[in-house]
Amino acid sequence: MRTTTPVKAVAGTVRRMSNRIDLTRPIIPELQPVPQSRRTVKKTETGFQQVLQQTLVAQSKLQFSTHAMDRIQRRNLELTPERLARVEQGVQEAARKGCRESLVLLDEMALIVSIKNQTVVTALDGQSLKNNLFTNIDSAIIV
Repeated sequence: MRTTTPVKAVAGTVRRMSNRIDLTRPIIPELQPVPQSRRTVKKTETGFQQVLQQTLVAQSKLQFSTHAMDRIQRRNLELTPERLARVEQGVQEAARKGCRESLVLLDEMALIVSIKNQTVVTALDGQSLKNNLFTNIDSAIIV
């Protein structure tokens, strides 16, 4: 019994097919491109102003609690480097005088600061200052 080699016709020419494996060519299966589903990319709410404020806060000697950062962002309070420096000076002065918890009034905003921990606990805007009672503070600093 004689085995025959399959014949393959390519563009008018006849080529004999071999059952040998050609190791000089990589064996790569033909991949069909997989259609990617159109996913809606959720844009983050972080704008340039928020990134700038977070960077300033990170460089500050003061720490900001998660609650304070949330309040600053939700109430659109602007902490510039100059304002942050004024708050830090006020906190240092309060620490020298032995204060523990202070209300820092800064332009149209107020911050409750733990002097001992050097941490801003919460932040209020001008609207929130009206008809508000602050408890558990032992000092107020106007900067």
